[in-house]
Amino acid sequence: VQADCGACRTLTTNDTAAIPLAANILEVAGGGTLPIPAATYIVGAQNHSDNNYPYWSTEPIFSVVGLDELTIVGNNAVVRLADGIRYGSFDPDTGNPYTPGSMPFRDLNYAVTAGAMIDVEACRDVTITDLELDGNNENLIIGGGWGGSDIQLQGDGMVFISCVGVTVERISTHNHARDGVYVSWPDVL
Repeated sequence: VQADCGACRTLTTNDTAAIPLAANILEVAGGGTLPIPAATYIVGAQNHSDNNYPYWSTEPIFSVVGLDELTIVGNNAVVRLADGIRYGSFDPDTGNPYTPGSMPFRDLNYAVTAGAMIDVEACRDVTITDLELDGNNENLIIGGGWGGSDIQLQGDGMVFISCVGVTVERISTHNHARDGVYVSWPDVL
């Protein structure tokens, strides 16, 4: 992630561009190993494009689909979500926090997610070791409720959807807007 993708690994530089590049390299290769040198990496970005809803769109961090093998060796690195990431309901025209008049509230034009730090879908033989994922919850910008009675939008450390053979060892995943680890197999009842 550092040598091939340009991660700076400083507490003042956002490495969001380097991490998706590493994911893309692995997808093109059909799988492989991602070593992450020990350091603290700041990740996460949201952007606004006029006339697009919701107002804030969240850039993917590490997202892969359909790999035959994936190994992430964290070497005790810390990956921390950047300060100021928005999560919850935000006005689709102004981008300001929005408090719905009543719940449930499920208008997707207002939904702003914090995303997932590691998002793995339809992959086989996945191993992730020796890594800390810090959702930096105390420095998020929280909007209004969205969903049932609180906020149930993506804001996770690791997400595994329709994966086979997943091993997670020596991982600390904490302070996320939603879950540290989210596992789903949507095609199974």
